[in-house]
Amino acid sequence: MVSIGYTLLALACTACALSFSAPFWLLYPENVARSIVDRLGFSRRYTEGLLAWCDKSMKCTWVWDNDFSDERSLADWQKACQGLFAAGLLLLLIGWFIATFHVCCCHCCKESFSASSALGSLTLSGLVLVTASLTVYGAYTTKDWEAGFGEGNIHYHWAFFAGIVGAALALVACILFFCDGCRSRSHSGYHMTRIV
Repeated sequence: MVSIGYTLLALACTACALSFSAPFWLLYPENVARSIVDRLGFSRRYTEGLLAWCDKSMKCTWVWDNDFSDERSLADWQKACQGLFAAGLLLLLIGWFIATFHVCCCHCCKESFSASSALGSLTLSGLVLVTASLTVYGAYTTKDWEAGFGEGNIHYHWAFFAGIVGAALALVACILFFCDGCRSRSHSGYHMTRIV
């Protein structure tokens, strides 16, 4: 059970890392891209992610360009999404490293309740932060979009959905880690939390 959870956690980390780094969370239609230039003064955006936005020729502007001046100009909710997703991804990666050690190296703790519970807790913490980031991003972009451009124009792109897939994989991995911990605790060698 732990090895299946480990595999799912590795896939979740990969999906979340791709989602975090790719500038493809939103896809702007051409008429909206022109409107953003006219109304908000941004460079023409074709795609947008947490860390960058790109024009139609895929020339991207990253948040750390121009001495982080573009990062400072972002709305508070966008900065919160960046921080939540980065912290969640970090917790998932830490959980993955611990799971790697647990599966490959630690022969004495293969049936350990505490090791499986720690993996489950780390995965759950990362999952909550990533999900919070995705939820805040979805809620605020929909609200801003409807206020600025009218309903029906918003197009989420593949990196946003990769984050959702990563969160779903992390959820299943978390459940498997907790189930393995419960199975280890009810092992015949344990009774009333003491080895008998």
